[in-house]
Amino acid sequence: MTAVEVRHFSYVYPGGARALSNVTFCVEEGERVAIIGPNGAGKTTLLFSISGLLKGEGTIRLWGLDQPKHFQELRRDLGFLFQDPEDQLFFPWVYDEVAAELQKNGNPSVPEEKIWTLLSRVGLTEKAHAAVSSLSPGEKKRLALATLLARHPRLWLLDEPSAGLDPGMRRTVIEWIHNLQGTILLATHDLDLALETCTRAILLDQGEVVADGPASELLTNEELLEEHGLTLPLSLQGVKNGKGPLQRLN
Repeated sequence: MTAVEVRHFSYVYPGGARALSNVTFCVEEGERVAIIGPNGAGKTTLLFSISGLLKGEGTIRLWGLDQPKHFQELRRDLGFLFQDPEDQLFFPWVYDEVAAELQKNGNPSVPEEKIWTLLSRVGLTEKAHAAVSSLSPGEKKRLALATLLARHPRLWLLDEPSAGLDPGMRRTVIEWIHNLQGTILLATHDLDLALETCTRAILLDQGEVVADGPASELLTNEELLEEHGLTLPLSLQGVKNGKGPLQRLN
């Protein structure tokens, strides 16, 4: 089943700056796809558009339903992890943040066990009664993830999930991504993370899809990456790789 269908989609910001131009691709249920590209390529704008938070020209469908026409119906099936987790945290206390998300399911009385289970999954049980403002950037990202896990989303939209994290926390995030259930679209500058967690990659540059292919091939194509302001993943630098078959779109 096709989870995400984007057809001839373009987005222009107020003021006239074009962020996306004629973007077309499909993602099947259960796929893990990295969206890569240089700064200003349109990666975050694409995720916002898929989520229904931005409305452009063209077609975006999730599981066959038009987005954002069916925004209210689809939003519960989406888990959007913002690059800055503070953009999605709204309560003063850690425990209350998770409890409030669980209550959105229509149950005003949430068993404490469910709250503690979620906090345990992201390693925040000892911070349950701490102020959200006192958390480190990595802890805030963990809390944001806990609120999304409460929804059991079918589609994960992850915007720079490793940004601002120390190496230990970055490794933890990679393990989380491996364990997530559902379809994943991951926008990132961290090409090592993309190579380790995704089976497919889409390269954006200046708002256009430049290449779309297996992550193991696209992310080892040094010539292609350098052509669009990127470098080989750090784990592969210094190693010469074959280019392999790749769908070039320009």
